[in-house]
Amino acid sequence: MKTFYPCIFLLCLISCAPYIPQESFAPRPNSLMDIPLRPHDHTVDILLNNEWPKEPYYRVKMVEVRSNADASLDDMINNMKQQARTEGVDAVILENTGAQSNEAPSFDANGFVYHKLTGIGLRYKRTINYMDSLMKIQTVKQWIPGDNTAKEFDLKFDLRGSFQPANASAAQVFNEEIYPYDAFDIHYPSQPGWEFQPDEEGRLSGKRLPAIEISRVACKFIYSDNGILKEIRIRKLAKDGMNIEKQSLKIFYDEQGRVSRKELFEKDERVWVEVPVYYMSGKLMKTERFGFENGKKVILQESSFTYYSNEDLPPATMP
Repeated sequence: MKTFYPCIFLLCLISCAPYIPQESFAPRPNSLMDIPLRPHDHTVDILLNNEWPKEPYYRVKMVEVRSNADASLDDMINNMKQQARTEGVDAVILENTGAQSNEAPSFDANGFVYHKLTGIGLRYKRTINYMDSLMKIQTVKQWIPGDNTAKEFDLKFDLRGSFQPANASAAQVFNEEIYPYDAFDIHYPSQPGWEFQPDEEGRLSGKRLPAIEISRVACKFIYSDNGILKEIRIRKLAKDGMNIEKQSLKIFYDEQGRVSRKELFEKDERVWVEVPVYYMSGKLMKTERFGFENGKKVILQESSFTYYSNEDLPPATMP
């Protein structure tokens, strides 16, 4: 046990600042149907007096706005439109608007008086043009030096981008070999089981995978003066459960601002280099991770990515 205490101390050094559990950090599911939404800037339809959309749609969530007690109904509806854009809603069904706007005002926690307006938010099927940006499966192949046989894992993600582990081996690969080295290039959202630490500017400054009493993996994000992520410092328990691996991931970018490569160091020694390959559209096609043996590159890991499509959406409600 004596040899274990220093490990606890070292990992706690980077875990003393407050962290936010993923459940609090991640956005909540839509209240009516968990269709992926994106903010937009196009016109929002307000449907009144039993009006219904004239095209296929999804009922996705309730939308609520609060306005000053002296706001007119027009003001409240305009606020509703702006809120709908922010929440990724194309249309709002409003019922009993007169009764809602004339209800007795409420008071918030600070004693301010307000009125509220609530409606059913819809997303048109026609405007969902971003499904191919949502990762569905990450197929990972791993090689052990000297062995030409690769181990293969299909890491699956739901529509919200949360990893859905098929078994303990897949979970270990993602949580210890993939996610700690994400430099926002694969666009993972916050993942279940992890905790996150924002800095004063709202950027991600740290994340960690807790275990009993200590963090199994902890990452510290280092930014340049112009706010670009340049390094991730990683501390993780070694496989023996007794020692700590201290690593530094250096990040490099191309002229388009995309990650061009990542290099992992331990004790100033380069361990591996990971290079992304992009489609012409700029979407990530695959990544290749190389180690070094006798001065030669050796393939260690390869990931390829499958994305969702509109065919993965449930049937829309027809007009």
